Amino acid sequence: MYCNGYGLTKPSGKCLDGYFCPPGSKSPTPPNGLCHPGSFCPNGTEFPLPCPPRTFNPTIGASDIFACIPCSPGMYCSEENNTIPDGPCSAGFFCLGGSNSSSPEGTFGNICPTGSFCPTGSY
Repeated sequence: MYCNGYGLTKPSGKCLDGYFCPPGSKSPTPPNGLCHPGSFCPNGTEFPLPCPPRTFNPTIGASDIFACIPCSPGMYCSEENNTIPDGPCSAGFFCLGGSNSSSPEGTFGNICPTGSFCPTGSY
């Protein structure tokens, strides 16, 4: 919420999509309130919301979670708030899209199958 004047009894309105309005904001598009990479800011956001693990967002001004892109095949995104993938999948493993580990064992990747060769970044 923001207040565009002094002595108001209620806020003037919500921050616009892609912006966040920390306490004391005087505009729906505060100068330092453009949503950061690695996060998204829906209408009325007080602070940026982090993209979840398994995703990343390289853009500024994102307004919804759909800006958080699943981590690319061969790469992993272990933490929230990623602006780029953390790095390539480890040698001996393969990472499917959305992996949160460089050496996954499960739905998003696994150990390289017997008789196969999986160099760094395999998918």
